Amino acid sequence: MTRRLLIATVLAAIAVGIFTAPAPATAQTSPQTTSQASDTAIVTKISGLLDPVMADFLESSLDEAANTGAVLLVLQVNSKGAIISDSKLESLANRIAASPVPVAAWVGPTGARATGKVAQLLAYTRAVGIAPGARLGKTGSDVLRQPPDTTVGGSLAWYDPDSSSSASSSSSSAGTGRYIWGRHADRLIDSTISSEEALSLGIAPTPAPTVGDFLVNLDDLGFQSAEIANDDGQPQLEPLTRVRFTRLGVFDQLLHTVASPPIAYALLLVALWLFAFEFFLAGVGIAGATGALSLLLASYGLAVLPASVLGIALLVFSAFAYCVDLQAGSPRFWTLIGTGTLVWGTIVLFNGDNGAGMSWIPMMLGTAGMLVGMVWVTPVGVRSRFSTPTVGREWMIGEEGEAVEAINPDGVLKIGGTLWQAHSRRAAPIAIGEKAKVEELVGLTLMVEPVDEDDNSADDASADDTSINNAVEDNSSAKEPAKS
Repeated sequence: MTRRLLIATVLAAIAVGIFTAPAPATAQTSPQTTSQASDTAIVTKISGLLDPVMADFLESSLDEAANTGAVLLVLQVNSKGAIISDSKLESLANRIAASPVPVAAWVGPTGARATGKVAQLLAYTRAVGIAPGARLGKTGSDVLRQPPDTTVGGSLAWYDPDSSSSASSSSSSAGTGRYIWGRHADRLIDSTISSEEALSLGIAPTPAPTVGDFLVNLDDLGFQSAEIANDDGQPQLEPLTRVRFTRLGVFDQLLHTVASPPIAYALLLVALWLFAFEFFLAGVGIAGATGALSLLLASYGLAVLPASVLGIALLVFSAFAYCVDLQAGSPRFWTLIGTGTLVWGTIVLFNGDNGAGMSWIPMMLGTAGMLVGMVWVTPVGVRSRFSTPTVGREWMIGEEGEAVEAINPDGVLKIGGTLWQAHSRRAAPIAIGEKAKVEELVGLTLMVEPVDEDDNSADDASADDTSINNAVEDNSSAKEPAKS
């Protein structure tokens, strides 16, 4: 419930984006009438983790195929897992199996993966194709335990009631109750298969190097094609059924992207660094505003993903530890603490369940980027913002300046047209416009004391008396030669 509330809060904060983006979870295609779409096959791209946004998009694609009278719906899949609830996954599986429009799945292009709960979901499609270099399997613990309803619209290519029953009975003793993928279930539970293996096992009906090759061989599901001779005189299949591709809208794609583990992790680190950068540079707010936007997107992504609360807390604490040494002016003990908690938080942020994990590449890049930003970029920015070209700053001790930002106890003091970080040890704040005197230098920070107006008046009076005495002495010296 807490996670859903957080998601709702984030979405409400950025709801203005909806008015400038396509409708959620709808295909970016022109409207089709039933008569126009009756000879059309729809190809829907399912990439990345199967999150709530992608699940809604899949459901809308099923509705669109049914409402427009499409002859076939093909899912182009490249997904390593699902982060939706088990009940939502079961609902999608039942809708795919009972769809009045046949649903097929192509795992591609080369290098694509269909694993985890997504691999279980594909067992409910009417046909599966795998591109060379793509893999299917590692279904993991069963979520979809009930046998698919094969009485609606035909049966699945792999479905064998006898072998499925024997597989389920042999597995029931282990408490799995396995039904999906029939006699192939035990092989797919912890390993993947290639396109060649899928062909030999009968899971894939024909070779499918491209989605087009997969489509033209689905004549039994309603896709029409004709055999023609190519330029070399060799026979090939030419599609007669029109094909239409659909994808996520702009706003949905944004939400789907930030719900990726590497992106959510990177956005969180960027937000923490920008907040520190803004705080120590006392800027105009651009870095802070960008950091707030990054934190907003990261919050949504982390709320959808199975992120570790401990990992988030460690990353936030690491930023605080870096800030302690930033205030001191040089990397010290707290920098080591910050680096250690940064590495620890990065490792435990995602545990890899349901395919929601990170490779070592984004983990190393994120850690190195945060370390460079906190230890090098921010200090350089602070020195550039709050220092002058003058070599040595001892001359500033005793100088007076004007507070351009209330010093309570930290603020900004202006001396000779240059802004400096200032810290007052007095309990009373130094308001904007009041004078302050530099008493000490600590790192990049000026230790200041408020200037008493009475002291200024006394100094001015003393200066006036000195000027008068000097004038009298000059006049007396000028008259002495005349008397002689």
